[in-house]
Amino acid sequence: DDFTFIALQLDPRWYNLQKIFCYDVKSQIPLVEPTAVACEQFLLAQGFSETKAMQVKLIVFEFFTNIVKHGLKDAANEFILIEVDCTRKTDISITFRDRAKAWKLPPRESSFENFFDALNLEAATSGRGMQMIYAITRNHSRKRYHLVNETTFILDSE
Repeated sequence: DDFTFIALQLDPRWYNLQKIFCYDVKSQIPLVEPTAVACEQFLLAQGFSETKAMQVKLIVFEFFTNIVKHGLKDAANEFILIEVDCTRKTDISITFRDRAKAWKLPPRESSFENFFDALNLEAATSGRGMQMIYAITRNHSRKRYHLVNETTFILDSE
């Protein structure tokens, strides 16, 4: 009986030239911050400002936390793929792929200031993350392919 095994590895030098960073990580809360920091460090290495890198870190931190806490509650060994793409000169896209439950993104609030003030008055402990992401992104999309969610956030590169 014959057996063939082929292994391919992408040369990391080529990948960094393409300005794309892929990170696959288990769905565990202790891994949220190191993942967000890795995405931030990638943008800094690509020459982006500290402010832009911090915005990407915030998006990754908030959305990754949502996936783990709400979408994959009891699935600590599921993998989440996060891709930061800065190949286009005008924008940065952050794409999350996960096998969490299907759910729709909440609507974007028309007034962020009033929204956050209302939550503060109610002493709400949740509900801010997606609106913070919306406040710093230009566009977003969410699709589901069979059992995989694909969520993309786009923000201006400058």
